[in-house]
Amino acid sequence: MLINLLILQFPPRYISGGTWMALNGSQSHSGFNALRGYITSWNVKYSLTSPGNGESQASVADVNADGIPEIVAFSWTGGLNVYTFRGDNGTLIWNRALGGSGHSGAPLIADIIPSRPGLEIVATTPGNTFLLSGTDGSTIWSVSVGSYASPMVSYEGPDTLILVFNGSNSTLYALRASTGATVWSQPLTSSLYSTPSPAVGDLDGGGDLEVAIQTDTRVYAFKFRTGTPLWNVSIGSAYLHPVSVADINGDGLDDVIAASRSTVYVLRGYDGATIWTKNLGTNIYGTPVIADANGDGFNDLIIGRYNGGSSGIYVINHLSTTLWSRSPMCISGLHGGGRAVSDFDSDGNLELFVIPYYSCSPQTAYMFDLRTGTVEWSHTGSDAYGEGLSIADVDGDDCIEIIIHPYCCGGLLTVLDGTGSGCGVLGGGDDLDVEESLSHKVSYKLVKGGLYTYKEAEIYDITGKKIGHGKGFIPLKKGIYYLLIDGDRYKALVR
Repeated sequence: MLINLLILQFPPRYISGGTWMALNGSQSHSGFNALRGYITSWNVKYSLTSPGNGESQASVADVNADGIPEIVAFSWTGGLNVYTFRGDNGTLIWNRALGGSGHSGAPLIADIIPSRPGLEIVATTPGNTFLLSGTDGSTIWSVSVGSYASPMVSYEGPDTLILVFNGSNSTLYALRASTGATVWSQPLTSSLYSTPSPAVGDLDGGGDLEVAIQTDTRVYAFKFRTGTPLWNVSIGSAYLHPVSVADINGDGLDDVIAASRSTVYVLRGYDGATIWTKNLGTNIYGTPVIADANGDGFNDLIIGRYNGGSSGIYVINHLSTTLWSRSPMCISGLHGGGRAVSDFDSDGNLELFVIPYYSCSPQTAYMFDLRTGTVEWSHTGSDAYGEGLSIADVDGDDCIEIIIHPYCCGGLLTVLDGTGSGCGVLGGGDDLDVEESLSHKVSYKLVKGGLYTYKEAEIYDITGKKIGHGKGFIPLKKGIYYLLIDGDRYKALVR
């Protein structure tokens, strides 16, 4: 029965094409990626003068199906512009002007219409939402719903919905992905200048998806397919805080992590009840990043606080205890996207990378040991600042790179890399060549439409994003995947 249950639950109904394909990396806004790297210093792979500005984050995926990851980024110059670059060398593939004004989120990338070549890109301006072809940037459809907020896409059963917050009427819309038609909508209490982005997870453990979203005064939860309200709670005045979704208290159910201007809230996913709160003073910025910082098996919170000389980073465990903090230091600016977690140097430990905002002095980027807060390396200079931060494999070498998005009013899009290849995902040994491996034959086999595992397996896409787990037949689209089976790590090519 357990085996059948696992098969039925895989692949997750929220699985989506692409890599770093949404704000803070996923439908849960976690800011974590399991792909490792060899980044041990400020080693610039390349820098680009475009997109040039915008309080945003870049997204990474093979949007045109050429086998090479692309970087998709927004610019505010003359309205919202969408740029797509080759990830390995930064060559511009196409750019598209959508008008309107700026964007403080991230491009959303997914395989929204499987019958079309490549992936699709969702972008919003105040007043409009666009679905663009990843191959050339042409418009597939557009609707008069939109805002500054980053959209989100999820799958449940036969339904693929794009969730968009519309600032002009403070309403959350669920759009039919293939056409842009409104499936449901719910009014929220919000200011136009807040930038909520929906996060998606199974909040009540019932096997269906729910949506959590935070405005400048409240946190809401709805059923994904129907928009049925589940709960909403007041958290006081907040500013630019998309929520994160993760299991914090270890009960196996997703919780909702939110913040007012001064206080972090961990809310029980199924009813919104407060699990705990922690006051950090004033001016918490950005989406909480979620990862197991101290290796105890529980998720921890990485929070940024911006308040002049007392700005800093706070790492808080599942019981609300501060594990470590670093202050004073500047974090990134308005949407606070300048921090992410991975094993950046393949030493088996997690690191936290942080970039400062333009107005910080001195401008210094830091790589911290996530467990202790020790600075592993830093870089100070006129190039060490940005507004948003993404981590993904941009060049197809199976190692993570860092993509720094310029701040609101200028600067360079910068890609940091290291020397090495074939890093793979966290955990287990280093067996990444299934063509030569013997042990994989007793763990899994490739079959038509996916693979068959003889043991419980964790499945990751090529950039280290976990997309599910299971045992037995696991349906997968064509592509490269990483498997973790009994502590061993494999690389599988599904044809």
